[in-house]
Amino acid sequence: MRRDLEREREFKRREAAENEEALRRGERELLEKNRRLADEKWRAEKEAEEQARERSRREQEKKKAAEEKRRAEREAEERARERSRREHEKKMAAEEARTREVERQSKAEYERQLQERLDQDMQIMIQKSLDEAARKKKEEEEEMQRALRESARLEHMERKYQEDAIRSTRTDVPIRTAAPPSPPATPPMKSMPPPPPPAPAPVPKPAVAKSAPRPPPAPKPATVSRETNYALPPVGEQKIGRFKLGGRSVPIHESQDIPDTPTTSGIPMSPSSPAPFARLGGAIAPSDMPIMRELKGQVPPVVPAAMDSKAGLRKTGGPRKVPPPVPERMGVDPKLAALLAKQRAWEPEDDDEMGAKTVTPPESPSGIQARRLSPVEFDIKRKSGWKKEED
Repeated sequence: MRRDLEREREFKRREAAENEEALRRGERELLEKNRRLADEKWRAEKEAEEQARERSRREQEKKKAAEEKRRAEREAEERARERSRREHEKKMAAEEARTREVERQSKAEYERQLQERLDQDMQIMIQKSLDEAARKKKEEEEEMQRALRESARLEHMERKYQEDAIRSTRTDVPIRTAAPPSPPATPPMKSMPPPPPPAPAPVPKPAVAKSAPRPPPAPKPATVSRETNYALPPVGEQKIGRFKLGGRSVPIHESQDIPDTPTTSGIPMSPSSPAPFARLGGAIAPSDMPIMRELKGQVPPVVPAAMDSKAGLRKTGGPRKVPPPVPERMGVDPKLAALLAKQRAWEPEDDDEMGAKTVTPPESPSGIQARRLSPVEFDIKRKSGWKKEED
């Protein structure tokens, strides 16, 4: 039994030792496993860090390569832009030089044509002056020859008239009975005598010398119109005309410069003075005007604005022009006399004359003389009604 107990104890001790050994072995395995896991984790983390660093390095390299590429592209673009700018500047300089050359040639051609035109105009003017001088000289010579012929004709007629007068006086002398003395003996002539003068023609009646008809007026020389070249560009000094482009005045072409064209119309757009006041209806004779008695101190009627012809008119800024003097006429114009008589019949009497005709107090309406109404008073009375005035 003791052996069994010892055997059991030994077995338990051995089992406990095995268990302890298994536990220590398990702990060692666990520690080894944990160490191995830790090593693997550390190695994995290190590899992850290495991969992250490698990845970041590759990204940095990519970014750097992309930045370098962008910088290279930007530099290439700047070089291309600079090259295109230089080419554009060269092209613009060549175009400007070509434009200046074309303008210079055009200006030279324009000046040449202008000089040729001026020379032609000068030649035409010289030729016209020479023709005018020759025409005047020819007219003077013709006038001189006409005057000489007229003077010779008048002198011939006067000589004929004197010869006729002398011949008529010779025929009127009475015939004497005594024989006239014999003429002296003619000396012997060595040659044949000259033929006798021809018999004078019958003397016509002395006619009144008429002046020769005046020559017709010389025709005016035709104005030489300057030809306008529409192909010439507007170079040189330009003339600003009446045309506008927006708010700016533009130069005009030589063909548009017409000096005979009036700038403004001679007829004003609006009348400078108001129209005369006209009465509507028929004419009113002086006999149709009613007679109205006027009392002393009566207020003169007020002319309404509707009937005033000058109401609401704007005053002119400048002074009125003095009308031209009216020429004096001999005699009396019947129309003017009738108009003056009609105007005198319509004019009211003066206040001084009316004051002189008033009666002394006590006032009596029967002693006041009647007067004729003015046109305005007549219209007012006609519109308001013919009522008897109160004293």
